Amino acid sequence: MGIDLEKITENESYGANKNLNLEGEKFEDVWDLYFKNGKNTGIINKQLIKAYRFLKKKKNMHGFVDSTFQAYVGGTMTQEDQEEFAKVAGKEGYKLTIQNSLINIGLSPQYYFAANSLDNELAGYGLAGLVIGGNLTRIFKAWNNKKSYAGFSFDSLIINAPSYVKQVVNSVKGDKYDKQS
Repeated sequence: MGIDLEKITENESYGANKNLNLEGEKFEDVWDLYFKNGKNTGIINKQLIKAYRFLKKKKNMHGFVDSTFQAYVGGTMTQEDQEEFAKVAGKEGYKLTIQNSLINIGLSPQYYFAANSLDNELAGYGLAGLVIGGNLTRIFKAWNNKKSYAGFSFDSLIINAPSYVKQVVNSVKGDKYDKQS
């Protein structure tokens, strides 16, 4: 089944008025196809994208809450999921990466305080420095390449773990995910 995910940005559904996919089967919209066939999207990221899409369409979420959700949650996802989230949000993926990196840099002292509470000041500096360095690298690469990059923080590791597991399993099975299939 060939899914052209790039059409998502052009139109919310293939066959615009017909609500038919490429095989002529009925569906609600093109996002349903992505959610069913995004081979490397883990359950957490899939549910976050669905929740954001629901809030955006049904609850008309906008303003500060929308921007914060986009930057913090959307920018935390894997590169592939971040690109899809950006399409729902009507943004470019690399901008979510940059915004999320700035948030992570601002929140990095939490790693220092967490480690320091365990009487390990050096580890606290090391963790905070690692997060800052990783996110500065993300900003630089995203800006220069106009491409999104997976989140670099502890919460990103938790949110993306199911996606990473799926990628490894699909890779071992020889089932490579191509954005066009």
